[in-house]
Amino acid sequence: KAVVSTQSTAVETGDIAYASKAEQFCNKIFNETPKTNDGLVFIQQWGSLRHASNVAYACLYAESKGVLSNSYKASAKRQIDYILGDNSRDFSYLIGYGDSYPLRPHHSSSSC
Repeated sequence: KAVVSTQSTAVETGDIAYASKAEQFCNKIFNETPKTNDGLVFIQQWGSLRHASNVAYACLYAESKGVLSNSYKASAKRQIDYILGDNSRDFSYLIGYGDSYPLRPHHSSSSC
């Protein structure tokens, strides 16, 4: 939430301090954060696809609004492509997308 808030504040105010934080965040995520062998940004074990897609969105949003000085489109696209099946397993993690996707999904909070 804080990331999207920083990106949004940078866009809305044009404040260089927020723009700088947005740039630092995207740079750290795509250039310093550990990645899987297939290039997925690995932020934490639980919800790894959620985190990868959220940071991709936040950086694409800031870039589309002219806040960032560097381009992160290719890195953000890589995250989404991985989720949709461009990975070593040729497996889409989006149910119903592509030829190979989860058939028996599990979501712990829905198993109460």
